[in-house]
Amino acid sequence: MATQITPAFDLQYTLDFHRGADEALRDEIAAVERAERREAVPIHDGRRAADHPEGDAVRYVFQTEGPARLHVGERVRCHVDGAPPVRATVVGHAATRLTLALEANLGPRIDAAVVQRDAAWIEAALRSRLGAIAGRLQRGEPTGPFSPERALAVLRPEDAAAPPPGFRPLPLPTHLADAAAGLPLNEEQLTAVRRVLEQPLTYLWGPPGTGKTSTCASAIAALLAHGERILVVTPSNAAADVLLTQLHARVADHPLIARGLVQRFGSRVTDQLPPALHDLFVPSAIADRLREENDAVATWLAEERADAASTGRTADVDMLDAELASLAQERDRIGAELARNCLVTVTPIANVYLARALWRQWDAVVCDEASAVALPALYLAAGLARSRVVVAGDFQQLGAVTAADTPAVRAWLKRDLFRVAGIPEMLATGETPPYVTMLREQYRMAPAICDLVSEDYYLGQLSTAPARRAAGAIPAPAPLGSHPVVLIDTSSLEPTMRAPDRANPVHARLVAALVDAVKAPRPDGSSARVGVFTLYRGQVAALQRAASGRRRADLTATVHRSQGGEVDVAILDLCDAPGAGVTFLRANACTQDGGRLLNVALTRARQSAVIVANVAYLARTGGPVVCRLLRRLGESAALIDAWDFVS
Repeated sequence: MATQITPAFDLQYTLDFHRGADEALRDEIAAVERAERREAVPIHDGRRAADHPEGDAVRYVFQTEGPARLHVGERVRCHVDGAPPVRATVVGHAATRLTLALEANLGPRIDAAVVQRDAAWIEAALRSRLGAIAGRLQRGEPTGPFSPERALAVLRPEDAAAPPPGFRPLPLPTHLADAAAGLPLNEEQLTAVRRVLEQPLTYLWGPPGTGKTSTCASAIAALLAHGERILVVTPSNAAADVLLTQLHARVADHPLIARGLVQRFGSRVTDQLPPALHDLFVPSAIADRLREENDAVATWLAEERADAASTGRTADVDMLDAELASLAQERDRIGAELARNCLVTVTPIANVYLARALWRQWDAVVCDEASAVALPALYLAAGLARSRVVVAGDFQQLGAVTAADTPAVRAWLKRDLFRVAGIPEMLATGETPPYVTMLREQYRMAPAICDLVSEDYYLGQLSTAPARRAAGAIPAPAPLGSHPVVLIDTSSLEPTMRAPDRANPVHARLVAALVDAVKAPRPDGSSARVGVFTLYRGQVAALQRAASGRRRADLTATVHRSQGGEVDVAILDLCDAPGAGVTFLRANACTQDGGRLLNVALTRARQSAVIVANVAYLARTGGPVVCRLLRRLGESAALIDAWDFVS
């Protein structure tokens, strides 16, 4: 039975949301612009172009004193005396000539100006789009294609009234159920797919390793089988490409897959999308391939026509001329055909409010990794859905990364949609709303790592799937021994931290030596994939310096940058030490950033999780969350004194 979620529209609540989001984005834009060092590039002799191929923008060609370090597609701000700064896009750059598409018409000539990189242009575009909608709501004007009712429903799912007009539950396609069983999907994952088909709104809570993205891909394939047009959004290009790769496994046999059925929108495709799939999903590559196929047929027909003409077969010549003309028309229509064939568009969420082509109604909107998406962006995407919205994420991972930390930013940018909708509180009381599905079986981590995070972060309900448990423990690389969870206590080394850059040189050298040992080649020549995660950028730099001349980790990053990946061995460097004090690790609750970053780092590990910490110092100065973790590690982990390891 479908859950009824469309609320009686609350205009005042919606306008309050817009005001809060606007304040938060204003603070964020100011913080980004303060933090960004922007080189000023003087330009002069600007002339407005006769035509304006950039749409609403106005194209100007300027002269520069020398080569400007700007590239085509980059967003800039243009400062002209006597006028407010104007946002612009670099559309041409050659030698001492710079072509800009300005968002305002400043007349036929601009004698002199200065351009700077626009670090906050994405946030500014989001704020502008929200402001335009708020203005129409206040004036009582239509907001199409955006539906404030659908957007409000994801913020307040408990105020359910009725499904959106025209909504109809859809059955799970039989062939997909068979295919899903072979992938395989477990019972909870299959339940989630069914709910997507039967309900207007589905929240999918997918802890690490539970197959959240593959479940999303199966749900998209099920909607696609019913001919739905689907917008799939993610917080990043990499996340979009991971999902797209999962989706390919489920739609590879579709008759239109080679002709643009599923398309990746956006120019920055990452290495998460295998090169072999570019020709299937990247629109420019699809178009090039279809033109090449068209040209190959045309070449063959032209040769046949020449042969017919040389032998006097007039009827054949006429027939081949008609086929060549038809083929030429098909070639001209390739762009239109791609637009017509496309039923699934996968893209980073920013393109929803940046690209005019995406600002339209869709049958369904699916957001993966929603917990890392800024709330106003997800609100906009949800408002474009005609019938269904799917929100998939893990509210115990880190939220959107921001430059500002004002009350407005914490309330409207850093809080994820699950928390705004009140879902964690309901689940904590034992209530599972019908629009929420939790995936409880994980397939990634060794059982001991899963057990370490399940109670504090996942209500004690996250368990290891029988298949993963049956696989048994994978022998850990030396010198970690056989235990999948290891605590290396550095108290005996008396490490300190430099205050300016928050670097801990003792930890850096210890971790570099540990990585060097763990990355030693196995008998078959392979080595473990190792990730080193720490709290501060200054420590990342120290770790990279210490690794000079040694085997290096496959990934060295702050915990904030590691979200979404997985490695064989995850080394968590809790580098806080006397000299700079504790910051993140003062967290009082697992729901705070300092608590969640511990969860993020630990759950990257498939095989072994190694925690490097000055236990004595953190026991005195750390918050309840890290102290509880250290106590549990003392009871269940393999303990190594750093002095013994160094010796």
